[in-house]
Amino acid sequence: MVAASLKKHEDQILQLNKEQLAKGMYPNGSPTPRYSEATLSMRAEAGNPPTSTNFTLFDSGQLNRAMYNVLEDLVLTIDSDSITAKKLDADLRDRYRITIDNFFGVPDKEEMKVLTLVFEDVLSQIKKLL
Repeated sequence: MVAASLKKHEDQILQLNKEQLAKGMYPNGSPTPRYSEATLSMRAEAGNPPTSTNFTLFDSGQLNRAMYNVLEDLVLTIDSDSITAKKLDADLRDRYRITIDNFFGVPDKEEMKVLTLVFEDVLSQIKKLL
């Protein structure tokens, strides 16, 4: 029942992570690294300014569109299988000693929202069985 509920709400769960990334925040609420002034200027000149001065991981949108949930043993993981993600992960490791995985996950402040959605679904299913 829990797995089915998580699957049912996967779009909402991904959206929570995408909104947190657009704010330049890690799932734990701390800010992601800041873009360099050169990157900010270059993106502004190209007509594609970031939504935050901190990393949002949204340039072409490829990584964002390729995000998905993985549910294994009732553990939900958010990932992206885009080529951009693989290249970005290597760059983040080399330059900042972080991995792309640090950016993925349900924001801490939104976990209760997800738990409530799942709880309400499971409770509804139990009531139907009674």
